[in-house]
Formats: sequence, structure tokens, C-alpha cells
Amino acid sequence: MESKQVIKKTGLYFIGNLSSKILAFLLVPIYAFYIKKEELGYFDYTQTIMNVAVPIVFCAIWEAILKYILQEDSENEKNKVLATSCIFSIFMSIVLIIGTYIYNGLLNKKISSLNYIVFMIISYALMFIWQYYSRALGENKIYVLTGIIGTLINFTLNIILICGFNKGLNALFISYIAGNLSIIIILESRLKILKKLDLKYIDINTLKKMLVFSLPLVLNLTSTWLITGFGRFIITEKLGDAENGLYAFANKFALVISMLGSVINMAIIEEALISAKKEGIGQSFIKTIENLFKIFQSIMLPAVPAITIFYYMIKTTEYYSSISYFPGLLLYSLIMIMTTSFGTVFQVINKTKYQFITTALGSVVTVLTAVLFIEKSGLYAVIYAQLLGSAVMLISRYIFVNKYVSFKINWIPILAMLCIYILLNIICLNLPIWICIIALILSSIFIIILNKSFIIYAVNFVKRKL
Repeated sequence: MESKQVIKKTGLYFIGNLSSKILAFLLVPIYAFYIKKEELGYFDYTQTIMNVAVPIVFCAIWEAILKYILQEDSENEKNKVLATSCIFSIFMSIVLIIGTYIYNGLLNKKISSLNYIVFMIISYALMFIWQYYSRALGENKIYVLTGIIGTLINFTLNIILICGFNKGLNALFISYIAGNLSIIIILESRLKILKKLDLKYIDINTLKKMLVFSLPLVLNLTSTWLITGFGRFIITEKLGDAENGLYAFANKFALVISMLGSVINMAIIEEALISAKKEGIGQSFIKTIENLFKIFQSIMLPAVPAITIFYYMIKTTEYYSSISYFPGLLLYSLIMIMTTSFGTVFQVINKTKYQFITTALGSVVTVLTAVLFIEKSGLYAVIYAQLLGSAVMLISRYIFVNKYVSFKINWIPILAMLCIYILLNIICLNLPIWICIIALILSSIFIIILNKSFIIYAVNFVKRKL
């Protein structure tokens, strides 16, 4: 696998992914002063439902889109994948709309913001699928452009509707849907997927092949929800929207780490699938994974005092009490990033069932821990459950991977950095703010020294491009 290709694609995907992840961080100050914690909690809860519904309803078809377009040499076969998956996605969107309103009618229960929720789910699913089309077809520039435009629309509407018109919860839904729709429209204008809906390309055997590949990943993604999303569900049901709002606010910082990890993993998965045809899993891939640990742990160390300082700035808001939640959520995001990277190996060696098995193990641990301790420990129970479940998932994947390929990670520097991270949290959460400022300076210097060679390479790389 070519590390330069990973670096190049990572840079592109970092920009293109702004609309889905980093925007949440940019809006944190606005949430702190303008959005009630109950509103933020409910919006976060509906997005949790969205994240579990989309892979199930659409059978994670995007995973098969990426695999079969990247690995197919025949233009005719690629068109079959495009047309068949597009028809399938449109059909399932219609099924979702009809099914949701029938379900709501049978329950005879008024779900708050139901129309917004339905269109949010569909816009997110189709945006995700069209983005995978652009990645599979090598249209990286348009992927980046749509990410930027979607970000601007989402962010601008949030500012106008929240600050200018005081729309609260409705502003969150409207802005999110508008951002997604803008991405779909621009991608379609460039890719023209709908023009490929020729009957000669719609092939049931192609659909079967794609579903056989993606369905095990549906189980994996659903099980992943039990780790990432079940906590929000149980918090809302047991503790209420307000407590989920506190959790969602603290989790915004972890989402930045998750965003960085997701874009790097997107590049890694693509390059792994491409290079697997020639070399399989080699030492360069293992070294890439070790470097990932190093990079993200390096980001997390100065993040602890920086976030603590930010909380001091919003001390008068109702979100300040969530300060004790972010350290565990940051660590959880790191573990999940590395778990996803390990899971890439299963896709390369065609052992995707182990992605599900290992995720199922982690999800069982997460659910049991959260259910058993939610009454006694509140939000902490959910965070500890996620940490424990993700750790089980990571360790089990590492064990299963090594059954089929040699995948030996050097854990000593990783554990050493973990100890430093824990120490920083103890210092920053229990000592005055001036200590946090000193900790921020010292940790930043330490990270610069630790990553000196990487920083020099990055600077020289940028200079060459300029």
C-alpha cells in the first residue's frame, strides 16, 4: 500500500468530510449559549436513530458500491453496479417514508418533528451513497467541493435560524437537511448517476452479489450502534433529554477526533482494497496503523487542557457540568478509530464475518454494563460501558486478525502515551486554570518534539505543492 496515496486521499477527505463532523465542533459555542440542553439532547437522539436506521434500511449498500466499482475493470459491470444500487436506494427511500408513517399511524402517537426526522434520515442516506459514488469513480475534487458547500450551507443556516430567528430545534433539522441536499444535487450534476438508470444495466444478480457482501457489514454496523448509540438511547429513556444534551455537548469534542479518524480510515480502506490485489497485508500497513495510534494520541494530549480551558469560558452556561465527561469520550473515540482500522484487514482478506462477531462481543459488553449501572452511576455508566465495549472489540479483532495474517503491533509506546493522557486529565480537572495553561504549553512542546520528523515532512510537502 502506498503511504503517499493514503496521505493524499486523507487530505482530500479531511476537507470533504467537514460537513458531517467538524461543523458540530464549530457550533459548540452557539449551542452553549443559544440551544437548550433538552433540544440538543432530542436532536442528538434523533440522529442516533438515523445512524442505526440507515445501514439497516439501505443494507449498507455503499460498502459494496465502493468495493465493486474500485475492483471492476469492465465499464459495463461498473454501470451495472451504479444503476442497480441507485434503483435500490430510491426504492428503499420510498419504503422508509411509507413505513414510517404507517408505523406512526398504527401507534396513534404523535412523534415530535416527525417530518423533519424522516427527511433528515433520507437526505443523510442518499448523501452518503452519492459520496461513495464519487469516491468509487475517483471524483475526489467534486467530493471535496460538495463537502465545503454543504458545510457552508449548514453552518450559515444554523447561525441565521438559531441566532437571528431563535428557531432552536427546528433550526438544527432544517440546516442539516439543507446541507445534505446541497451535496446530493451537486454530486448528481457532476456524476449523472440518474442518467445511467437504463434497464439493460439494472441486474438482479449484481444486486445479489452486492448484498451478499454488504449484509454482514449491516450486522456489524448495527452492532456498532449498540456501542456508539445505545448509550444515547438509554440516557434519553432513563435520564431524559436534558442529560442526553449534556452528553451530546461533551461528545462534540470527541467528534473532532472521530472525524479525523474516519477520513484517514476512508483512505486506508480504499488503498487496502486496491493494493490487496497485489500484495495483501504487509509491514507497511502495520506501520501505518502504529503511526495512527501515535498521531491521535498526540492530538489528544494537548486537547485535554485546551478543552478544559474552553469549559472555564462557558462556566455560566448549563453545559459546564459536562466537563467531567469529555476525557472518557475522547479516549473512546480513539479506541473506535483503531478498531475500525483493524477491521479493514477483515475486508481485505474477505473475512467480514469477523467484523460482526467482534462488534457483537463489544456491543454485548456495552449494553450489559450500561443497563446494570445506569441507575447508580448515571451518565458515567454509559461512558464506562462504551470504553469497556470498545476495548473488548479492539482486543478481539486483534486476536482474530492474527489468526489469518501476521499483524503484530508494538503496544509499549501506545500504553505509555495512555498513562500520560490519564495523568493530564487528573491534573487539568482538579487544579486551577493557570495550571491548565501551563499543561497546554508543555504538552504541545512535547508533541512537537515527539513528531518532529513527521512535522518537517508535512511542511516540506506543503512547500513543494505551493
